[in-house]
Amino acid sequence: MWRVLEEADEFFVRVESLDGASRTLLYLPRERSAIRHESSPEPRPILPRDPEQHRLYLEVEHLRTLQADAPFLSLQRSRVVPHRYQLVPLLMALEFPARVRLLIADDVGLGKTIEAGLIVKELLLRHFARRVLVLTPAHLKEDWAEAFGRFFHLRFSVFGPQLRRQLPPGKNPWQIYDRLIASIDLAKHPENRDQVLAQPWDLVVVDEAHLASRVQGRNERHHLVRGLARRAGHLLLVTATPHSGHPESFVSLIQHLDPDGQLGLVTGEAIDRDRARRHVVQRTRSDVLKWYGTGGKRSPFPQRDAQPVPVEPSKNEARLFTLLSEYARLLMGPNSSVPAQWLAMHFMRRASSSPLALYRSLTNRIERLNALGREPAADEAAEPDLGPLVDRPDERGGEESADRAYDVAWVEQVRIKTELGYLTGLQEALKARARRPDSKFKQLSELLTGELAGKKTIVFTRYRDTLEYLGSLLPKRLQGVPVFTLHGGHTEAERDDVLDRFARAEQAVLVATDVISEGLNLQYHASQVVHYELPWNPNRLEQRNGRVDRFGQPEPVVRVRMLFYERSLDALIFRRLIDKALRIKEEFGVVPNYFGDEDYVRDVVQSIFQKEGLLPHSRQVGLFEQVETDDAELARRARQEGFYGHSEFQLPDVERALSHTYGNLTAPERLGGFFARAAAQWGWGFEPTGAKLTVVRRGKPLAGFDPPVGQVVSFNPWLPERDLLKLDLAHPAVEELMERLRARAWSDGAPARTGLFLADVAEPVFLYLFRARFRGPHEVAETLYPELRTPAGAAPDSELARRLLDALLAGKLEQPAAGHEPLLHQAVHLAPNGEAGRRRVLDELLAERRKLTEKLRQIYGPEVAFVQELTRLEPLGSPEWLALTVFVGGNA
Repeated sequence: MWRVLEEADEFFVRVESLDGASRTLLYLPRERSAIRHESSPEPRPILPRDPEQHRLYLEVEHLRTLQADAPFLSLQRSRVVPHRYQLVPLLMALEFPARVRLLIADDVGLGKTIEAGLIVKELLLRHFARRVLVLTPAHLKEDWAEAFGRFFHLRFSVFGPQLRRQLPPGKNPWQIYDRLIASIDLAKHPENRDQVLAQPWDLVVVDEAHLASRVQGRNERHHLVRGLARRAGHLLLVTATPHSGHPESFVSLIQHLDPDGQLGLVTGEAIDRDRARRHVVQRTRSDVLKWYGTGGKRSPFPQRDAQPVPVEPSKNEARLFTLLSEYARLLMGPNSSVPAQWLAMHFMRRASSSPLALYRSLTNRIERLNALGREPAADEAAEPDLGPLVDRPDERGGEESADRAYDVAWVEQVRIKTELGYLTGLQEALKARARRPDSKFKQLSELLTGELAGKKTIVFTRYRDTLEYLGSLLPKRLQGVPVFTLHGGHTEAERDDVLDRFARAEQAVLVATDVISEGLNLQYHASQVVHYELPWNPNRLEQRNGRVDRFGQPEPVVRVRMLFYERSLDALIFRRLIDKALRIKEEFGVVPNYFGDEDYVRDVVQSIFQKEGLLPHSRQVGLFEQVETDDAELARRARQEGFYGHSEFQLPDVERALSHTYGNLTAPERLGGFFARAAAQWGWGFEPTGAKLTVVRRGKPLAGFDPPVGQVVSFNPWLPERDLLKLDLAHPAVEELMERLRARAWSDGAPARTGLFLADVAEPVFLYLFRARFRGPHEVAETLYPELRTPAGAAPDSELARRLLDALLAGKLEQPAAGHEPLLHQAVHLAPNGEAGRRRVLDELLAERRKLTEKLRQIYGPEVAFVQELTRLEPLGSPEWLALTVFVGGNA
């Protein structure tokens, strides 16, 4: 038997089994003859042997029902541990639930993925959205999928080769999958664009949304997002750098939020700031600090102690850099190609990382030259993708394959012998010391045994070869201190295992590539970061720092050290790009978004090479010198024209919503109590201590839950303990327990839906618990409500119903002695149909929505469609009678 959730269209009906264990679609043309409409079965007037069965069942129904007036459904059903400021975008979204249009532009490290994920989960839970498309740069697809799964229990399909292989012949992937993550560049491609736009997406999320702003000569992304914005009901734009310093680009982003002009966010080319501020959340770290300060709270962030650590190269190392400069001049003669220039930069960058990284590249290059000397390749003229060289990996862990491509590409036949002779000499000179400690390694060792000793440190490197180099040498220098390594070749399970062991160590070093620079919060794992070589992208540098320098870091100070060789390419990059970006951010709080763009980084590096005499002077580089002087002015403009520091909601607003969300049954202590009593039905035993439960007896394994005796678990998302196992309402183990309890209650002959209890009442009271569902233009809302009756048929005060239910769910009532069973049969006979209670609930819900509608009409005018739709709710199906509880006086 199934309950109807939604009539998707004339062909499909979305249904759920009565015990809530499964959902499916019924195809009406084929199955209509087998479908018979019935009311849900009435509770049987039989008492369970254990009154705990009835209480547990009532708790399940309350926890499973998505109460239409609850402020944060997503928070109770997610693994995420959000901070107060991260709930502001969610509150802003719930101001416009029928048409969410937000630009989430918080700074790097403030948790934009979490903020967007909470909104996605909320809209899905409230049935305001079903089909969701996430567009992101290619290298972030897996990060988004993992974040949705890890933090929100949401499974998204990732558009890639594996997904294509799974498709039935002739099927359109954009149509089949309800939750899809795809590369924005794949989606904008002519062969995909029309199919993408043709789909009825309910919610579109665009990450790195500044890439879809209007830019001269590069507008395919812009046109795609504008087309989706016109079609989708909800749109989230996510970027840490929305403003390039050029107003027209920023205006075009705001126009995405309001493509039809209904909201009036843009007039001509001017932004209506009073209206737009309700659709933009844009905060720097200092803005968040002020926000907390206004609420009387202390700083939630640690201080950052960031220092460059220049390393003086030895004579041999300096000689190596000189030889590589000569090699660069050999490659970049008067007729050299752009690929040859980038190849030279690539080798110089590998040399700045580690001798092993350079040695491996030399070996790869020599093998390629020898092979081409014997049989020339046919594709030597192919132009490379420059993205990986400027720290924009093509996929997670993709830097390694990209580096290998640089090692072996772009060989001109006439230079093979000359280059071979030069590189063979370099390789031979480097062979004996490729795995020996160099000056930079010695400097790292001094840091880890000196000022950074005694705490846990993450050492970032771009190259897996350098990771291998450090992983082999560091344990010998840091005797007794564990050294872990992590790179893109590890599976998710292997990565989790490494991070778990690193987290449990008292002091340790984790050497990692940029596989952990995005999407992972490691503030409880470490408080120190060392950049073994510099990323050529200020945004990547900040992403690395943001793994530990973020809200919740228990240490008062986070130490960041940036290593680089003097008289190397890295030193020039630091002073011309990284240091300048840091100084601009220190002064203005923002850095123009182009600082991380490939074109900008390329121009910086070419300018450096030209100044070093490695490139002939070009007009392009000269133009860059002029543009470079405007960086500070553009940063100033981005700060002035943005919405920094503004917040529609203050800390007390968030605290009130949290109090409502975690009130009564969903408070962490109450959820823990429910879980312990439910799991006890299947053999588990727990010792409660406040909001924590300690396993004292293991029972039947549950989905994703089979901890050892002694493991501590909790439903409180803000407890900081590292070894704590966090649970939530959507955790698979909790879902499984609720499904088991509900299935047991609804099975034939099961009496758990009926209860009899002693209470403070003057005469017997019959409490009937109903569930009602309401349909709006873009949603399905549901709620629980009680109806009371006396044996004489009177309807007592509804406040009595709330008081009795609260006492029962809190475990304060007991079952009386035998003799009251006839009251159960009388209560079934007098049962109402639930219509009166449903009308009352609907009136209350509409009254709240009318208040919100009036507020929105004052802002946007009375004719805006999504404002009017808020109060277009109507009953969906008949009220569903869930349970019957009879209360008798304590002296009965």
